[in-house]
Amino acid sequence: MKSALLTNVAAAQVPLPKMRALLQNLGALPSWAPEVVRVTPTATGFQITRTTNALNSQETIVVTTVDHRVTYTSTGGRLRYQLVFELVPVTPQQTTIQERLYLTDTVYLPVPVSLVAPVAKHAFAQNLSRLIALAEADRPV
Repeated sequence: MKSALLTNVAAAQVPLPKMRALLQNLGALPSWAPEVVRVTPTATGFQITRTTNALNSQETIVVTTVDHRVTYTSTGGRLRYQLVFELVPVTPQQTTIQERLYLTDTVYLPVPVSLVAPVAKHAFAQNLSRLIALAEADRPV
């Protein structure tokens, strides 16, 4: 696989199993990714609809989990990617999340990748912060 377009790392005061379950639940995505307005389950994954000003206003995401890694594989949009969340237990009640974005196809990208990277890194970091806040706000497992 190519090198990551971006990497973000953050710590959450949440047990690893709870963080993994939240990431696997794409129905909760609009709670921490506010540009997402609808998540519809399909036979092969989830149809995601975002606000009209998003690079991918619609896409299909397949979620896979292997051990402490949750991967979102996106197809059907202008930016096709894999978003990999690596979960590392620090203590029983704390998890470090390393998020990496890998582009799998840029054929439909209307601007150079070098222009997308800093904007994407900032947007993904904000969503990661909201994900952690959501997880920490609901402490009971």
